[in-house]
Amino acid sequence: MISISQRAKDIPVSATRVLLPFADVAKKSGKNIYHLNIWQPDVSTYDQVFSRLRESLPEKGYIPYWPAIWTEELRKAVSGFYKNIMNIDLSIDSIIMTIWASEAIDIALNIVCDTDDKIIVFEPFYANYLTSAHTQKVSFVWVECKQESGFSLPNSQDIEKKITEKTKAILLCSPSNPTGYIATEKELRELLDVCKKHNLFLVVDEVYNIFSYDSQFTSILQIPGTDEHVIVIDSVSKRYNLCGARIGMFISRNKEVLWAAKKYCKRRLSLPMLESQAAITALSAPQEYYESLLEIWKKRRDCLLKGLQDIPGIEYQVPAGAIYLFLKLPVDDAFVFSKRLLTDFEYEWSTVMLAPWVGFFTNPDTWKKRVRVAYVKNEKTLQEACLCLKKALEVYNSQTTKSLEKKWFVTNI
Repeated sequence: MISISQRAKDIPVSATRVLLPFADVAKKSGKNIYHLNIWQPDVSTYDQVFSRLRESLPEKGYIPYWPAIWTEELRKAVSGFYKNIMNIDLSIDSIIMTIWASEAIDIALNIVCDTDDKIIVFEPFYANYLTSAHTQKVSFVWVECKQESGFSLPNSQDIEKKITEKTKAILLCSPSNPTGYIATEKELRELLDVCKKHNLFLVVDEVYNIFSYDSQFTSILQIPGTDEHVIVIDSVSKRYNLCGARIGMFISRNKEVLWAAKKYCKRRLSLPMLESQAAITALSAPQEYYESLLEIWKKRRDCLLKGLQDIPGIEYQVPAGAIYLFLKLPVDDAFVFSKRLLTDFEYEWSTVMLAPWVGFFTNPDTWKKRVRVAYVKNEKTLQEACLCLKKALEVYNSQTTKSLEKKWFVTNI
């Protein structure tokens, strides 16, 4: 009997999409689903993007190959964003464009590691890192960031205990997906010192760099002495609400790293042509655009926090950045609860879709009561979703273990 590879069998499932089959069935039954499992915003992108797209449509009736690595205009747009918005001088020679940020992560792992080398990653982590590690044949070593300390980074001594001769890099996401924690300048400097001491790379995922609400975001690129050790991952998806336009950025000042990255990029033959045009215009958005966007997301975050205050037993740390809240639910297993929200529950013909712990952690005994919530919807929707979640928890926790084997629901009012 023919069979697929073991590697394919072992690839991790998507933490944010693992429950989609159940959501599809729920929708077909007529339920409205509040999607808090993934970034799928209802906020308009920078309005000039669509004008640029219309102007960019080819006149010859086909879409040609685009440069494989960059166009000069696109790299200048990235450099302009970093200069005008982030106050960072970034040479265009330090920038390589990628097809989404995940490709940039894959390239980074390939460059810094050989097969079975190790990378230190902070837990909880962005779930797709696991897939990248699996496909690139890299091993992750986890260092836990504790909820009781606000998910701040561990001290240097705890990190250094994890370093072996096979360790090649440290991978950090700041602002964090899924916790919203923003690494401080002090923490970044300490990480950089560890990397210099042990001759490691520091790969920093800064996709949510403009999403900072209560504390100052510091880019690793703003810290002196990063030229040799640092790789930065960025994207246009989140800050311009261009999730379907898969354009990412691979940034480094290390010439050998850039030389290797170009080789990986050339095998894809072409960047997405129309998405590149959209990115050029989006990156030129003025400061006022970012200020108005940040105000929207902060209001949504605060709206979600207010709604959660009415739900007994929930624990969380207020996220300082990004657009995610990491919840500890008063349930035995958040995966089971999240699934049952879709299969067995409705309140006024609605239910909530969450992203359960699967994929964000390596230790389910510690983390299995957690879910990630994306506060991407408007305030009215978030209020309704919180009420729905409150009703679901009331019913779920009122059942005995035996009765949980049966369907549970709230009668529509």
